[in-house]
Amino acid sequence: MPVIVPPEAFNLWLDCAAVDAMTAAALIVPADDALLESYEVSNAVNRATNDSPELIKPAPAQVDDSVDAAAAEAPADPEKADGQLSLF
Repeated sequence: MPVIVPPEAFNLWLDCAAVDAMTAAALIVPADDALLESYEVSNAVNRATNDSPELIKPAPAQVDDSVDAAAAEAPADPEKADGQLSLF
């Protein structure tokens, strides 16, 4: 989870020369739930080649049986290189 620092604490967080580590570390607390929102997004975010603002839009509430665009672009042969690095 990222650290969400309130604007009034920016100087404490960023000024390493003047603020000791213990003081800065005190800012690492769970974020207020009112600051964060979660929702499902498209499976297209799982491919590094996809990069567009539509990726952060909420996914439709109901998943239909049709093939989505990301799955349609997947190579038929999983062994065939698709330009994306893999750890597996």
